[in-house]
Amino acid sequence: MNDYVIIIPARYASTRFPGKPLVNINGKPLIRHVWDKCCIALPSEQVYVATESDTIAGYCKSVGIQVLMTDDTCLTGTDRLWQAAKQIKAENIVDVQGDEPLVSVVDILDVIESHRHNPYRVHCGMCLIENEEDFLSPSVPKIVTGKRNELLYMSRAPIPSSKIPCFPESYRQVCIWAMTKDLLKQFATAGKKTPLEQQEDLELLRFLELGCGVDMVPVTTSSIAVDHPSDIDKVVEQIDKRKGYKTWIFDCDGVLLDSNQAKSDAMWMTANSHFGKEEADKFVAYNQASGGINRFTKMKHLHEVIAGLSPDQDKVNELVAEYGDICNRLLLQCPLTPGVAECLSSIHAQHAHAYAHKLVVSGGLTEEVHEVLRYKGLDKYFWDIYGSPATKDEILEGLVQNVQKPCVLVGDSLYDMQVAQRWGLDFIFMARFSEFFSWRKTIRKNVIWDLRELI
Repeated sequence: MNDYVIIIPARYASTRFPGKPLVNINGKPLIRHVWDKCCIALPSEQVYVATESDTIAGYCKSVGIQVLMTDDTCLTGTDRLWQAAKQIKAENIVDVQGDEPLVSVVDILDVIESHRHNPYRVHCGMCLIENEEDFLSPSVPKIVTGKRNELLYMSRAPIPSSKIPCFPESYRQVCIWAMTKDLLKQFATAGKKTPLEQQEDLELLRFLELGCGVDMVPVTTSSIAVDHPSDIDKVVEQIDKRKGYKTWIFDCDGVLLDSNQAKSDAMWMTANSHFGKEEADKFVAYNQASGGINRFTKMKHLHEVIAGLSPDQDKVNELVAEYGDICNRLLLQCPLTPGVAECLSSIHAQHAHAYAHKLVVSGGLTEEVHEVLRYKGLDKYFWDIYGSPATKDEILEGLVQNVQKPCVLVGDSLYDMQVAQRWGLDFIFMARFSEFFSWRKTIRKNVIWDLRELI
């Protein structure tokens, strides 16, 4: 994604909340929270802050954030974006609002990916409105789209509406935009606000009124915009909730270790050596749809369902052993997921007693998981490590009565989410290496791309 840059507009002289970008939130200025997230989505050299303020610029330069200075007379934040974009070489501009400290990295990447598929339109995030208060609030821009999620109209009024008062399924704008520099230039060179933009005070409408197509991208519902000082409390509440977990349970593959592909390869090789390519392909597809389930269950499925053979525990044990031998060779070569050591160290630092409340519950063989985490230097962070032949349900049944609450499970599969729900645990979904490819249809909240988002 070298042809994309993120620009974060940050205006000091905000009418509703002057000095907002530098307000302290849990020890960091608001703008730093946003910048940290953006630097997970793209390399830091592709991330800029655009501001009219010498005060904001001074802070940014003091911590190594790239700054683009703009006038204090810009019509809108998007006009400020154009002033900044003119100063750098970049074909594609991503606008991430500087007042959303909980912005999701996955959301940023989803908007970029949508734009890559059709760069001749503007792309913007949207998410479901979850309560009637937001639906009725003029502070929440509502979205109406066509069948292909093309923007038809947006308003601060409650739309879509009806003759009969109701709270219909409705969507709001999430302020992550991606566009070419040429489209951004068209917006800015209009020189004034267009009529509907002026009426609604919504910049995206200028693109529509100028004849530029806008595609809306479904994203998660995790972000909170800081429009007023009172919004700080909402953000702090969300941050404190994560810091307040007394027990953290981590899956291994796809969460601590970038090993899902290695395990799929091991399963394909095992199935191919016994049953052939067609069965191996089917087995990998089954495995990807059944992430988190232990290998004994999976090999039984391979033998009895995919291969269509009569039950034979000795044969299943043989398949498990062969698969385990291949896994042992491959797993030691797998890299850690980005930010894993930083995340675990941060959790340890936040709670003096946290060492005793970080666990691994994996679908992998217990001895195998111990070995690979010891080899990678991660075993020191965990009080204990659990794996198969017990299932995750069986493991958690024995744990949940004894671990301190509140407790959260960090996993990367549908099964992980279901296990967390069954045992009353909070759940955080790690999307980056997941083989649960349709997760967006099921999971709307607490989605991360990188463990550093938990810091």
